[in-house]
Amino acid sequence: MTLLQVLTQPYCVPQVKIRHILERTIRRFGYDHIIQYTTDLEDGYKILANIKKRRERAKRKKAAATAEGGNNEVRFTRTHR
Repeated sequence: MTLLQVLTQPYCVPQVKIRHILERTIRRFGYDHIIQYTTDLEDGYKILANIKKRRERAKRKKAAATAEGGNNEVRFTRTHR
């Protein structure tokens, strides 16, 4: 039984923790390396595809924010001393 099979069992771990573990492994080893182990697992593939979509969406959002004119962050200042 592989790690992904263990993690996708309904009684094992909540899906948020599974996603976190997989995101960390993807950052370390790369999406292409991890996806080759999930070709036979439909649930694992769905989770990885969702992670990839979320990462790409975040990159697009960040690129749009920087192209829009720099920092749009809210800065907190002190109003009293």
